Amino acid sequence: MLVQLLDFGTTLTKKNAAISLTHFSENSLMLSRPIPKQKASKTLVRVLEDPDPGACEASLDALLTLIEAERLQSGGKVLAEANAIPSIIKFLSSSSPTLQEKALNALERIFRLPEFKRIMGLCSDAFS
Repeated sequence: MLVQLLDFGTTLTKKNAAISLTHFSENSLMLSRPIPKQKASKTLVRVLEDPDPGACEASLDALLTLIEAERLQSGGKVLAEANAIPSIIKFLSSSSPTLQEKALNALERIFRLPEFKRIMGLCSDAFS
């Protein structure tokens, strides 16, 4: 239901649905049935394109729970598969200092992983 609200709700509804998904994700180890990460993450990535910074921030917060602590490697892969990393990179030039800071912290964590360093190294070579 929350994932559907991310697709069809108002900006405020999208923000509140993303906040709720953040709380679910943070407590997912205690839940009996996990949220399907693939569908929820792709929908959250679409909300990152919303013009409202509040909705973007709430969605980003939910996605960032995927790379907390020991979930960094698996969560990084989920973010990459959902094509979230380019959207997170765009937040570095956002007018919202909060989005900039969260994006910078997230990217710093993601690029600790060797496979992402290698991928970005290949991309930067293409532009040289």
